[in-house]
Amino acid sequence: QCYPDECINSKLSIFCSPKNCSLGGVCGNSFEREADGLTLFRSRVGIGVYTRKPIDPGVIIAEYCGQLRAYDGIYKSNVDPAKLKHNTGYSMLLHTRPTRTGYFAFVEAVKYGGIARFINHSDSPNTAFRELRNRRSVKVGVVSTRTINPGDELTVDYGDEIWFACAPTE
Repeated sequence: QCYPDECINSKLSIFCSPKNCSLGGVCGNSFEREADGLTLFRSRVGIGVYTRKPIDPGVIIAEYCGQLRAYDGIYKSNVDPAKLKHNTGYSMLLHTRPTRTGYFAFVEAVKYGGIARFINHSDSPNTAFRELRNRRSVKVGVVSTRTINPGDELTVDYGDEIWFACAPTE
């Protein structure tokens, strides 16, 4: 069995795959599958996600996926106001290397994406966004920050920025 606090890949912010994991990438630090028991429900603020099964701390629950896009300015001081991108509420800015000089990369999950795009904000979240890499691949994982019990809603702190960003890798 693999535990995130003992997994060398997890400690290095690298996700496990069949090529770099003694368990063939089928562990708690892998994108090979979403956590079992995730369910959508109508919450007081729209659609939310809860779990029907317990989730241990440090487990990759799901990938925050969507269309990968490049954008030439995030903050008003960087770009002509007419070029500012409207935030759909599902736009995640990546900290990992820009696509080209002056460009940022972001994941746009408004039209395409997985269950992770429905995780609601909380000031006391039980998950966090983390950029994880494996060679040239960068993915955004939703990682549990504490034990999550059956029936609990999954929540994350989107921060104070207009665009929410995941934690940079260490």
